[in-house]
Amino acid sequence: MKLTLIYSLLFFSPSPDLPTLENWSIVANKSQINFTMKHKKKDLEGKVEGLQGTIQFSENDLVHSSIKVAVAVNTIDTGVTDRDEHLRKGDFFDAVKFPQMSFESTGIRKAETGFVADGILKIKDQSKVISLPFTFESTGDKNGIFSGSFTLNRMDFGVGNRSDGIENEVTVTFMISVKS
Repeated sequence: MKLTLIYSLLFFSPSPDLPTLENWSIVANKSQINFTMKHKKKDLEGKVEGLQGTIQFSENDLVHSSIKVAVAVNTIDTGVTDRDEHLRKGDFFDAVKFPQMSFESTGIRKAETGFVADGILKIKDQSKVISLPFTFESTGDKNGIFSGSFTLNRMDFGVGNRSDGIENEVTVTFMISVKS
């Protein structure tokens, strides 16, 4: 009996030295994805909502960590209804044909100030490799916040045209609330 118990403890108990990969659930109503760009030399700010996806993350097991998230294009909100409806049309995001924007990591690595998720950002029918810097903060009680910022060129994704008064550079900031 003692031999069986010792065998079970040795071979079936997880080692305290092995990292634990957390499956994080996104708390969409507490998360924010905002964007900023210049429109006719003035700041234009907006947001997208309804973030969903899966995040498996442990800072002690980056090899097995992954991020796969998406937002619905029809949630774009700049505070101006007519502009938002125009952004959802074919010459910008074409929400009918391409209802989601998504990011899927291909690897996560440690950085000087946090982490970087390398992966594929898909907007409309364009997929581009990007590096997405982020930090993770445990807020206790199996909750946490992923946050970061990155810049992209909207023309790389066929969003709008060059003569619409909007500068090409878009800064995206995010704060993703999660629980495990």
